[in-house]
Amino acid sequence: MQNLVKHQINCNHQDHTYKEYWSAKISKDHPLLLNSIKLCEDEYKNYNPHDPSGRKRTEQKRKGMCIYGKLAEHALRSILNAEIENSGVQASIPESKNGFDDLDKEDQIDITIIVNGEPFTIEVRSSFPYARIEEVITKHFSILGWYTTTNKPYEKPKDFYLRVLFPFPERECMDYLRKGFDLFFVGGATKELLDSKLGGWQDESMKQYGGRYRTIKPICKGYDARQILDKMFPNAKPEDFAGT
Repeated sequence: MQNLVKHQINCNHQDHTYKEYWSAKISKDHPLLLNSIKLCEDEYKNYNPHDPSGRKRTEQKRKGMCIYGKLAEHALRSILNAEIENSGVQASIPESKNGFDDLDKEDQIDITIIVNGEPFTIEVRSSFPYARIEEVITKHFSILGWYTTTNKPYEKPKDFYLRVLFPFPERECMDYLRKGFDLFFVGGATKELLDSKLGGWQDESMKQYGGRYRTIKPICKGYDARQILDKMFPNAKPEDFAGT
């Protein structure tokens, strides 16, 4: 992904090692955004018309979820491919199908990576914060892992959970497609970290009745952008990674 900016942050939590998050400018004609919009012209209709609480999603919400979710996935694929190319790690990312399955399907996988011959699964979680990014990272938001709801009693955990933030209200997301915006990659967690004493089941409903997420809160309690990539590619050489 081009023109990544790396931001340093001190969360002021004594036991945290979180140090950096990354951002990229997404113009209204950015290739990744245009591709996401194109893919979602019809495919958003394949998204589950009901949210996990059973409420029906509006057409605009389904379309927005599709576009920004696909953009977050595209952005992370680009970052991961750059990591592979510039660090010399023995890894690859198989092509995924363009279509969408039911959004809440148990075995739905955003990205698969193969590192040293071993496949790993990645879930990309994106959100629209209501506060400054620094406050979101250090106080308000969580790293979201696997979850259950009244309509989804089980979800198979993925190996890695990556967090992407869009700094504007979700209700304005369609307007920003015409303006351009910043995309923030703020790190994530491994399945093991989420399953450790740092993680826990919280009734973090995310406006979903009965929703329970495996979470780490706040985000800076998990891995920052550089740290999570080091976990994914343990044989990489970070000093060789240009991040562009």
